[in-house]
Amino acid sequence: MKPAVARQKGQDFERSQSRLFSLWVSEGQDNDLFWRSNASGARSTSGSIKKAQYGDLALAEHEGKWVNQAARFLSQFCVELKFHKLIDLHAALINEKDDLRLCWEQCKGDADRNSVSSMLIAKMNRRDALLFTTPAVAHKLNPIISTVYMSKVMIFDAYDVNFRVCGYIQTQFFSLLSCKRVLACMEGK
Repeated sequence: MKPAVARQKGQDFERSQSRLFSLWVSEGQDNDLFWRSNASGARSTSGSIKKAQYGDLALAEHEGKWVNQAARFLSQFCVELKFHKLIDLHAALINEKDDLRLCWEQCKGDADRNSVSSMLIAKMNRRDALLFTTPAVAHKLNPIISTVYMSKVMIFDAYDVNFRVCGYIQTQFFSLLSCKRVLACMEGK
C-alpha cells in the first residue's frame, strides 16, 4: 500500500473514532465532542506539546451538556488510535519490535507521563477494532464486566516484563459499558 493511502486510512480511522467516542460519551446524542488532536500523527513531532495535549483524541471546540463528561474522560485516559494492515496478537506477545507492542508502549508512556490511564484502539482491514487497556483499569471495571458477558469481551491478559495489557472488542466494550459507568469506576465512585 502506498504511504499516502495508508496515511489517509489512518486519518479516516481517527475521524471515525472521534465520532464513535463522542457518541459513546454522550449516550448517542452528540457526534462531535472529540476530534483528532494536534498531537495526532506527524503533527505530534512538530513543536512542543503541552501537558494537557496527549494522545490522538482532543476536545473539539464545542459547547453542550456533554462537554464536562468528555473532559472527565480525557482527564482519565490517554487514547491512541492506530490503523494497521495487520494486527498479530501472538507477535505482540513475543516480539518487542512488533507494531502493536510499540504502539502500546507509546500510549502507555504518554499516559504515564501525564498521570492518566492508557487506552489503545487498534484496527486492521475488515476486522473489528480492538480496545486495549492496562490490567489496573480492567480490575477497576471488573465488577461491571464480570456480570455481563465477560467471555465475549475479554481477549487476553498477557504478561511479560514489558508488556501487560487487557484487550476487548471495542464495539462490545462500548455497548456493555457506558462512559458514565467507566468514569464512576475510574474515579472510585
